[in-house]
Amino acid sequence: MAGESFVPHYSVVTIFPGMFSAISGYGVTGRAFKSGVCRLSVHNLRDYSSDIRKQVDDRPFGGGSGMVITPGPLSLALRAAQESTGCTEAPIVYLTPQGRKFNHSMCLRFSQLSSVVFLCGRYEGIDQRIIDRYVTEEVSIGDYILTGGDLAVMVVLDAVVRLLPGSLGDPDSVRHESFS
Repeated sequence: MAGESFVPHYSVVTIFPGMFSAISGYGVTGRAFKSGVCRLSVHNLRDYSSDIRKQVDDRPFGGGSGMVITPGPLSLALRAAQESTGCTEAPIVYLTPQGRKFNHSMCLRFSQLSSVVFLCGRYEGIDQRIIDRYVTEEVSIGDYILTGGDLAVMVVLDAVVRLLPGSLGDPDSVRHESFS
């Protein structure tokens, strides 16, 4: 739209929303969020649970070991996360070891989108029905296992946000990096 500036909105679904104060409150990313270069919404998955204890995990639907995040609260949280971006069709990116390896071209692509929802996995992952129905893309930050997707989402956000115009003090900094 003519006259409107591009301000991407990133939305995160997690069971540990407090972790995101690190990226929204400090450094280059913190300044970018505070100055309005981009926006961040963090959704606590437990807020969408109908369970009295706010439980969001259960045994896998198809069997297997461990626990997975259940589809009920996750479905509600993902829809709320999309709505918070102003785009009910915002892509949903699930950070998982099985995903495509995150790289600079993917980072550039994410930086050009007006909205993205990032899903932080936990336990043994998420119910496969959610992946099949909602997840647009599965992304991995490397060949290792973390205790959850929160740190992986922060890595992706850090790389993406710094590419946005106005994030860095000197716009030429991004153009003269080894991946550019």
